[in-house]
Amino acid sequence: MSEAAHSSVQRREIAVDRVSHRFPSGLLAVEEMSFKVQPGEFVVIVGPSGCGKTTILNIIAGLIPKQAGTVTVGEAGPKAGRHDVAYMFAQDALLPWRRVMDNVLFGVEVHGTARSERDVREQATGLLAMVGLQGFEDAYPRQLSHGMRQRVALARTFLMPSPVLLMDEPFGALDAHTKLMLEQGLLRLWESSKRTVLFITHDLAESILLADRILVCTARPGRIKSEIPIDLPRPRSIGALQNDARYHEYYRRIWGELGTEMEV
Repeated sequence: MSEAAHSSVQRREIAVDRVSHRFPSGLLAVEEMSFKVQPGEFVVIVGPSGCGKTTILNIIAGLIPKQAGTVTVGEAGPKAGRHDVAYMFAQDALLPWRRVMDNVLFGVEVHGTARSERDVREQATGLLAMVGLQGFEDAYPRQLSHGMRQRVALARTFLMPSPVLLMDEPFGALDAHTKLMLEQGLLRLWESSKRTVLFITHDLAESILLADRILVCTARPGRIKSEIPIDLPRPRSIGALQNDARYHEYYRRIWGELGTEMEV
């Protein structure tokens, strides 16, 4: 998809400043967490299980309230249902009674768009082809593998003109081959529009492949322990990175940061 196809997308910054959140059970999930994601930047958060990664995404999206600190996307605070933030979950969340094309169009139908219906469908068709689903437009979710359903969800997310994308381990449950294919598809889509992306993963190889910067979280309660800029040329492929000594050095560094936070 060309840059022109998303010329209306206005890039926005995410700013999280000293945010804390305690659940009703008394569990302190996030404590004084602070970071920024610059407009058009791809930032990945890694950290031990239970350190509040998903909680902070839910706060940014306006799905749960923060209890302390400030969060802004652009100039506005969190608000559920806002049009400038798209959220892709670990599960595809497709509507089983809608065909593939109709599922891809669903987000745009809900939020609305200034684009003509013809333009939107043409872009949806192009996105489906880009993620390898050309010819499956009329299939139902039950007829697709899990990996194919995640591809539909990825196309749906990128069809929305939202300048900010939140992605919570969207490829975590996929087999290795499908995961690599979708990672490369995501990079192609992002490079065509350079939206602001905040991405969560437990996969260190995936984080290095995708990120401009990696934020490493402490164990619960989650705080940002370190920030690692990834100075590797784009476009990237995991095959080429395997032959780059810098990739392996980044991997060792991130693993070392995480190792001190994990229970043995």
